[in-house]
Amino acid sequence: MKAILLPFLFLASAFFSATETALFALRRVDFLKWKQEGNRRAERIERMLSKPNRLLATIFLGNEIVNVAISSVIAALLLPHLQAGVGEGVALLVGTLGILLIGDVTPKCLVWPRARGFSLGAAAPLHAFSRVVAPARYVLEKVAGGILFLLGERGGPQTREMISEAEFRALVDAGEETGTLDTDEKELIHNIFEMSDRRAGEIMTPLPDVFMIPRDLPYEELVARYRRYRRSRIPVYEGERHNVVGVLHFKQLLRPMAEGGKPPVWQDLVRPAYVVPEVQKLPPLLREFQRRKVHIAV
Repeated sequence: MKAILLPFLFLASAFFSATETALFALRRVDFLKWKQEGNRRAERIERMLSKPNRLLATIFLGNEIVNVAISSVIAALLLPHLQAGVGEGVALLVGTLGILLIGDVTPKCLVWPRARGFSLGAAAPLHAFSRVVAPARYVLEKVAGGILFLLGERGGPQTREMISEAEFRALVDAGEETGTLDTDEKELIHNIFEMSDRRAGEIMTPLPDVFMIPRDLPYEELVARYRRYRRSRIPVYEGERHNVVGVLHFKQLLRPMAEGGKPPVWQDLVRPAYVVPEVQKLPPLLREFQRRKVHIAV
């Protein structure tokens, strides 16, 4: 009878270990997909995960009860057949290895890539077990809470509020699949994440392709080039093109003319250029653009 009971005890131990791994491996995108599918079982999982202290206490109780039972059954099976003083050690070794391999490591490894499906199947039996052990779980929660309080913790483990980049990208992809976001919006959001890792040199216009003017350019030629290229902010160089001395805001040149005055000496309106290294990352560079209120850098 005891030998028949042992496989079921190992199965129960594996269930609790696998359930813990599966539940805490779930991501926000999993719940979003379940909600879109109208899966009501996911609501129970979400409620359980909203109280991680209670969930962990329930799983801990289940594991401990089953593992103690496994050790007792193995001892009862082996001790009558082994010498005194040896049987206890053998029973302990067999029980420990059995619990570790069959009841813990193996089920966790198996369920990790199948967390979504396993969680849906495990939620109902775990909920039923939780109701059965509710009094013992309550005591365990209070004792654990008291210990955590003494250690300086206030409230124990909490549900994770932050969302990872991978999870957010998955949510965006799911939003496109359901029609909440269109393709352009999805690409825009993905590009924002990609921008965080890019550097200024990756998006800069190569020097030969930049519209620039020499510092000694006559006023009439300057106006002609502006009408042709329609650039409001123009880098100005002196001598060689790589020797940028500043940036001309062409609108400042037009303002006196619009008021009926003489054309100013345009070289006097050239402002110092904002120079950035090519290795500068884009997010801090954009913040610096906002702080300086500039629209162009070299």
